[in-house]
Amino acid sequence: MKSFNLVLLSVLFVVSSNAYSAGIKDSYLGLGSYTLLPGKVQTDENGDTNGIFDLEPYVLGGLEYQVYEDWSLIGEAGLVKPGSGRDPKISKMTYFLLLSGAYNFMDWVFRLGTGISMTRISSDGGTQTLNNGTGTTDFPMPDGASVSQNLITTFGVEYYFHQEMSTRLEGHYFNLASDDAKTLSYTLSFSYHFGNIFSDSKKVRKR
Repeated sequence: MKSFNLVLLSVLFVVSSNAYSAGIKDSYLGLGSYTLLPGKVQTDENGDTNGIFDLEPYVLGGLEYQVYEDWSLIGEAGLVKPGSGRDPKISKMTYFLLLSGAYNFMDWVFRLGTGISMTRISSDGGTQTLNNGTGTTDFPMPDGASVSQNLITTFGVEYYFHQEMSTRLEGHYFNLASDDAKTLSYTLSFSYHFGNIFSDSKKVRKR
């Protein structure tokens, strides 16, 4: 799957050369909710996992470049609200950078792309007491921070319910080609569109 993401990323970068000649079509900021790997993250000592509506707030922003008529290239950055892990001594922050190709059809936008999802986990050290099956054991906690990075495949659909406002549902696929390791996170967001902030022209969409 990594090779697919790299090929897709390369194609999008090549296409972006045409996007610069056409100029910026839109810029936007938004708020949303992020669900990380529903059903895959253990939430307690009994082995329960997170649900499909385990939502975490996040902010996003992006730029859209028009490539050709109804085709666009979109670069986006997102940051999930920092918080703690299952253990309150561990802090976690997730952020991602995305590059997507988009097809615009009336009030709808269909996206397919790739990106990098990064999660930073930090701890001040100490020990954590966990159940080992017959009793408890003290495990050392890491002292410092580490960042995990994953190439992801993204796909989403966006709807403009107002000329300057839209809502979007998007999936972030990890290990898409693997039947065993394939996992999905998703986002639901609302965005406000400013149009081309580097020009006096405004983005206009049909209702």
